[in-house]
Amino acid sequence: YDHLLALPAGLPPGTYTVLLRVLDPELQPLTASSGGVDVVLGQTAVRAGQDAGQLPAFSAQRERFGPVTLLGYNLPDSAARPGHALLLMLYWQVQRTPPAEYQLRVRLLDPAGVILAESLTTPTRPDYLPTQWQPGDLLQGQAALLVPGRAAQEPHQVEIALLNPANGRPVGNPVILEQPVQIEPWPLETMFPTIASPLSADFGRPPLIELAGYDLAQDAGQMFLTLFWRSVAEAIPDNYRVFVHLVDGAGNIVTQADGFPVQGTRPPAGWRSREAIVDTHLVPLPPDLPAGNYTLYIGLYDPETGVRLPITIAGEEQPDGQLLLQMVSHE
Repeated sequence: YDHLLALPAGLPPGTYTVLLRVLDPELQPLTASSGGVDVVLGQTAVRAGQDAGQLPAFSAQRERFGPVTLLGYNLPDSAARPGHALLLMLYWQVQRTPPAEYQLRVRLLDPAGVILAESLTTPTRPDYLPTQWQPGDLLQGQAALLVPGRAAQEPHQVEIALLNPANGRPVGNPVILEQPVQIEPWPLETMFPTIASPLSADFGRPPLIELAGYDLAQDAGQMFLTLFWRSVAEAIPDNYRVFVHLVDGAGNIVTQADGFPVQGTRPPAGWRSREAIVDTHLVPLPPDLPAGNYTLYIGLYDPETGVRLPITIAGEEQPDGQLLLQMVSHE
């Protein structure tokens, strides 16, 4: 059975892996015999395209940055949410090979021009350096901006610049993209409902987030753990993930849950100062889990580095960056 896979112009040159995924009628992936949902079919080499007519649809905005021209960009049509990444796609055309390894700087500006977020990355695929670019090449690049919690419900602007790493100065002038970005803040809650198990613990040094307590319920082979978080900083710099570990007497993790708070919808970088977050995690219990007593731990960690936030209770640091909530009896 033959499939034609059309490669868009602008795809950065390099080696790509071709994967196969089969979906059922409800568009859920089927598990392959290897145990995963993707099957590696092979690899293919891609060369730079030079036919602008074969580029994907984009918002045209022609701007010159020294030896490179911006043809246009794509921004999401929907409003951006605090704590989520705003994805920007850029389309470049090379006039002549750049003399240095330019970097792409992208900024999110509020209506007063204040910088709310900034990203510094490569203009296109990291292993296709600007000094390798050839005249006429069409290149696609992307960048992500983390929308902070203090972003208000009003149109914002995106500024881009190419920087010369030798001096950090822009190549040409920074450019404001013509399409505004609308921010849609989350409803602000500052009060908690009744908490079954109050507990005061600080995460971060100095504290960024406070745990005010938790609720724990068990039903039909699973636990429901609700955590009550409060942001205690003016801004949380990164999106930390929550881990929940159920540990046996030998220190082995018998089951766990992991993810951003509120089923992934409320990453901490989008929290506002004093905001109250009610965050429920489903923790499955293995059907063959032996009866006995287990220990329930939680923590927050940086998904980029795996480093856990330090935890203190009344000024006393908790070991291993994890907080013991309670013993759990399983029958």
